[in-house]
Amino acid sequence: FKPRVYNQDKSWRRMIKNSLFVIGLKEWKLDGLMYKYLWAPLKKTGNFFGFLNATSVLVFSMVSFIGASVIIWKEVKLQPFIANSLPEIFGGIALILLLKAFTERKDAFFVWKLVILSHFWVVFAVGFNDAFSMMDTVFYLSGVVLSGVIGYYLLLLMKSKEFFDLNDFYGHSLEHKWLSFGFLVSCLALAGFPITTTFLGEDLLFTHIRENQIVLASFVSIIFIVEGLALMRMYSRIFLGPNKKAYHPVALRDA
Repeated sequence: FKPRVYNQDKSWRRMIKNSLFVIGLKEWKLDGLMYKYLWAPLKKTGNFFGFLNATSVLVFSMVSFIGASVIIWKEVKLQPFIANSLPEIFGGIALILLLKAFTERKDAFFVWKLVILSHFWVVFAVGFNDAFSMMDTVFYLSGVVLSGVIGYYLLLLMKSKEFFDLNDFYGHSLEHKWLSFGFLVSCLALAGFPITTTFLGEDLLFTHIRENQIVLASFVSIIFIVEGLALMRMYSRIFLGPNKKAYHPVALRDA
């Protein structure tokens, strides 16, 4: 047996090649960069609104929705400064609710309500921005309401069977495969997956945003991104990961 003799090439080309290979193995440190410049700022911003609770958010949202609906249907004339500021204000409120949902670690039902309410805030933001379209609104909210009701019912059903919160991974999909699948579909539908009317409704909402409204367009775009992150985070913590029960073997993290 003669071992293979490797050429100890120390040229700069070889060094660059090896360096790029090692960087590629580390995936160009994208995980650390995303955590530093994306996840950490989102979490830090969401923690500013830790004082929000389900009761205060629901009461404030319901009162605001009733007032906004009266203004739209009665065609109340507002001051130009107020009328021009309301779309950005409503969009900002929707973004705040989603940042709170993204950082919530206890109540999954609270997160689900926040995501649903954020959709309604977006509707009113666009409604005050342009001529209100009932058909576009119904088309958009039909998917939101249907998926929201089904997902909330599945959460209640899951809560009656198992314990879970958003502070850890529970892996309940091991024992509740169909519940896991149904809740995943509900999350995708609520987040605007292409199989639902919510996805088409989001495109229709963007047609009511003018090209010079950069702030509102940015708010709505970030809202649709963060709500998907918040929903997938909730699904993964409830149904994915190692199952918490000890009746079956679990692979060690260093296995």
